Amino acid sequence: ELEEIEELDEDVEEIELDEDEELEEVDELDEDELKALEEFREKKELAEHFDDTLGQREKKLNKYVTVPEGKYTIGTKKSLKSSMELQLFDMPKVYIGMYPVCNSLFEIFIEQTGYTTTAENQGYGRVYHSSLKKDANGLTWNKHAGSEDIKGACWYHPFGPDSNLHGKRNHPVVQVSVDDAVTFAAWIGRRLPTEAEWEAAARTDLGYKYPWGNKFNPNALNIEQSGVSDTCAVDEYDAFANEFKIVEMLGNVMEWTADMETPSIESKKNIRYNIAKGAAWNSKQDITISSRALFKPGFTSNTIGFRCISEIFS
Repeated sequence: ELEEIEELDEDVEEIELDEDEELEEVDELDEDELKALEEFREKKELAEHFDDTLGQREKKLNKYVTVPEGKYTIGTKKSLKSSMELQLFDMPKVYIGMYPVCNSLFEIFIEQTGYTTTAENQGYGRVYHSSLKKDANGLTWNKHAGSEDIKGACWYHPFGPDSNLHGKRNHPVVQVSVDDAVTFAAWIGRRLPTEAEWEAAARTDLGYKYPWGNKFNPNALNIEQSGVSDTCAVDEYDAFANEFKIVEMLGNVMEWTADMETPSIESKKNIRYNIAKGAAWNSKQDITISSRALFKPGFTSNTIGFRCISEIFS
């Protein structure tokens, strides 16, 4: 019996030592690490709170999927001034929206915060019209193709004051600026992807040219040739998701990234432009995952939306 008691005492001592060691490990966290930990907890709470307020349909549209850590091929060999150079990118493990942010999710943000978007503040947004439109006779030429700044165009009037979101709650939100996208992402505890992160997630570790493979498929995305002449539901092309189950990384809308760039063309002002990736419903067939475009800060249109990314899963 005495021997058994001594053995128990040794166990207690071991447990106490383990607890002391854990306390020492916590004490070793410096101020920056503690701040980062607190920020992570706050973001996690925001993300979980937002998801908890959603119905089943919205929960699906707010789903996030895993992008594994690893080396990813991004960029292109094409010698285009506006293209990102072909390179390997060290991708951290992140979680990215399965879909671009849709109107119903953005509406919740507006209702709960009272936020006013860039287009609403400036009083107009750029409106694009497709060259082709599908009707009973097939594809027809649209003589009003092109773009113009329309007064009153905003996220809930994407083509101008005569348009609305009827039947578009599950369409990607458009007429939003980078600032609008960043504010929404922060409100749900997330952020915008960098260009490299966006492209790595789209191409996957297989390095595909298109989300579904290396061969173009006009039936796998919403572009000008589709004849829709507008956005479609974000889950319209679920069957053509990439290997990570991410949908619509090409077609329907271009997507804002967190990156900016000064064009190589010489300019007196040296303005830094926001980078948008992918392709929209009015794009031609010569687009790939590496496609990108530069827009001035504050730019909004009915062809650009966004999706969120973070280190938080929900």
